[in-house]
Amino acid sequence: FGSSHSGARSRLPAAVCAHASRAAAGGCAPVMRTALQRGLHRPLWPAAHAVPAAPSLLGSSCGASTTAEARQRRPAGPLRPPPKDAAAAARRRSRARPPTSAPPAASGWREDWAAGGDDGDPLGGGPRNRRVDVLDPGLRGDRAASRRALQWHGEHVQANHLAEDAAVHRARTDSGGASWWKDWDVEWDEGWDWEDKWHPQPTAALEPRDDPRRPQGPLMKVAGGDYKPVAAMSHREVTWAIVAARAEPPGEALCKRAELVAVSLTPAEVLAVARCAAERQAGQLRLLWKLAGAVVEKLPAFTADDLVCLAEVYASLDAVHRGVLNVVALVLTDEEDERAVTPPRAVKLLAAFARAKHPLPLVVDEAKRVLLRNEAAGPLDRVDLAPAAALRALASLTDLDALDGPIAAALLPWALAQAGHLPSACAAGRWAVEAGSRLRGLGEQREEPQLPLLSTDVTAPSGGASEPPPSSAGGLTGAEALAAVEAAAQDALARCEPRRMRVLRVQGQDAVACVVPSRDGTAGAAASVEGEALLATAELLVGAARAASGSAEVAASPSEILAGAIRPGAAELWPLALQVRWLRVAVRSGRGELLASEALLQALSARPAHKLLAQAPALLGELLPELMASASEESAGAAAGALASATSLACLVARECRQSLFRLSLKDSHRVLDGCLRLAAWSPAEQAEALRLEAAPLVTAAVQSLPTKFRAEAVFHHRHREGASGPDVAAWSSLLADRALLAAAIGEAGESVGEAAWLHLSSEALQVIACGDLDSTAAEILDAFASEGLRRGWSPADTASPLGAVVAAVRAEWLRAIARDGELEDPIHEPLPIPEAAEHRLRELFRALGVPVPPVSPSERAAVQ
Repeated sequence: FGSSHSGARSRLPAAVCAHASRAAAGGCAPVMRTALQRGLHRPLWPAAHAVPAAPSLLGSSCGASTTAEARQRRPAGPLRPPPKDAAAAARRRSRARPPTSAPPAASGWREDWAAGGDDGDPLGGGPRNRRVDVLDPGLRGDRAASRRALQWHGEHVQANHLAEDAAVHRARTDSGGASWWKDWDVEWDEGWDWEDKWHPQPTAALEPRDDPRRPQGPLMKVAGGDYKPVAAMSHREVTWAIVAARAEPPGEALCKRAELVAVSLTPAEVLAVARCAAERQAGQLRLLWKLAGAVVEKLPAFTADDLVCLAEVYASLDAVHRGVLNVVALVLTDEEDERAVTPPRAVKLLAAFARAKHPLPLVVDEAKRVLLRNEAAGPLDRVDLAPAAALRALASLTDLDALDGPIAAALLPWALAQAGHLPSACAAGRWAVEAGSRLRGLGEQREEPQLPLLSTDVTAPSGGASEPPPSSAGGLTGAEALAAVEAAAQDALARCEPRRMRVLRVQGQDAVACVVPSRDGTAGAAASVEGEALLATAELLVGAARAASGSAEVAASPSEILAGAIRPGAAELWPLALQVRWLRVAVRSGRGELLASEALLQALSARPAHKLLAQAPALLGELLPELMASASEESAGAAAGALASATSLACLVARECRQSLFRLSLKDSHRVLDGCLRLAAWSPAEQAEALRLEAAPLVTAAVQSLPTKFRAEAVFHHRHREGASGPDVAAWSSLLADRALLAAAIGEAGESVGEAAWLHLSSEALQVIACGDLDSTAAEILDAFASEGLRRGWSPADTASPLGAVVAAVRAEWLRAIARDGELEDPIHEPLPIPEAAEHRLRELFRALGVPVPPVSPSERAAVQ
């Protein structure tokens, strides 16, 4: 062909024939024939179009062919010149629809050209110039169905060429020609799931997208509304998805992805992921441990609030990461670091370390310093603490065993700042009850010399003269703190009407709220208080009333609270544990409140028996005997209802304890049996008969299961000791030796305690005496065995009898405690001196039994002491 042909149509056949003759001379007739069949049967282009040279299509060296052959193979009608380049011609041929009768033939020119031995590519080099072949038409239906099934993926799949032209593969220069299915195997395995059990039909959508069984994890929605596999998410997308997912199923896969990209997380993303993972920490400890390393690496980028938040997060875990807590403490207490601790941050920091049960002195001292300095600051520099924050700090210091007088004097006024505010007063009362003995012994060490709380070289922030630290002398005692809380509670209750309170409880939850109206009757003036806080306040006031010998001013408030809390219709709303605590308040309030407890007793009796088993030690061992003793002193008509309800409840609990005695520990079973015997012995005649019917089988079952109880105690409850505890052995020995109580409760059935039970008790007593010291417990055990031995005729000198074995063990330990062997042993291996009261009791028992007392001279006693 000519390079630029614009002549008449009659000149084109001659040019084609001329080139065909030259190609025939080179022996490339098959290639020329194929080219003429595929490229020269199209209509002729307009004359204005340029015709490219033939070598670009056929190559530079072609065989010769005759003009007649070209004319015979040329279709009728005018010829069309080829396009400008060979690549465009190849694309036009690939888009030509093949005959429907058969799939397109294989590229014959490639085999012929390869057989010719030429190294050149007729279509040119490069991937852009390679020819593509259309697949068999039979696959078009599958291709359409697959594309319809993948429509839910969104546009990003097409943009990333994951599904575009999936049914088309490029031609290759190698002779193998792998199938396009092999190219897509990896993509199917990594991103999509085509198993029939999850989507049997090709047109069905892939549901669910958040299935963790997917090979690349579930698909999550990212910014822009598209979906993306979890395994392909960036650190920013993972953080956004974790915050959005929270406790949904994809959270597990997201957390695994977060472990891989943890090194790329920014400080804000580390904090967000840690907070979300801590909420569902089950199985996410690996991620939290990985984030702990990221926290240390990016430590300078975190603010003080971020560090306090991280301390709260890692303190809330079941497996506390104390390393992060120590790092946070070192940073926040560093004097050269700009991230200082403020009073609100100190409160949060104390709460975090108290929750983790990590009493780090560095944090405790720094928090105290900040809080005391805030209290000593002027009105303009002082940071006001909310009552809830002050109480939180007091509770945290109490849990950390770091509460002292100065800090209590600084925080308690903030906690009680709102005068007459019932919720704040009840919250303070709850803290006072939970503090218990720690608060009562607050001022006992005031006279002891202590190290100064703060150093005296504190530099002022302005750089001026050194600021004197707050004084650690003085402060509140435990009695003063309790008095302040009681006074605040009395003041708040005086402004309300607890008798008219309304008890509210959300169905399915244990939290109870009490709405207490005000006395002035103003609309909207009612106070909402947590039920447990109001109950704790009542317990605190009852204890104060008993300490004040029943003062009328103090006892009025708990009586009003009790009347409103357990009236008919409200007693059923309280949880079981709180009902038992309300019953304790009623029993300790006085005789007048026993009549009001009838509704509470009926509410307890209406509960299933198996749920009462956990509260059986408190009910049978403490509350019901006291209630029956107090009600028996009232008039018969006034206390009849309370007595009947108490008897019914006691019989119900005793029957359940007998059937499920194996569920109670050794200590709880003793409390239940002791309380049931006292109820049967001290109740009025009408109620005692019903109680005896339940007490006798309970005694028999308890005595028969006593060896099993002791073995279970050693395995489960005291598995780190040699056996049962000394107080439990002494309590059981004293109970079984009390024949007067057994005879009054169950009559002749008290003889059912056989000698086998005492033999087992003696073996347990020998272990307690050998492992412990001679104290009041050993004296109580010896007293019980001496009482039973005198009735049974046991000889103290016979070591085969239970009494003789116990006497020999006590005497051996006594001699060991006073021995002067002259050996230079470590004091930790020497026995402790015998207490004076225990020694006096042991001497009396030995003289009563006729056993010689070990001699102890005054000089030896002084040496032992």
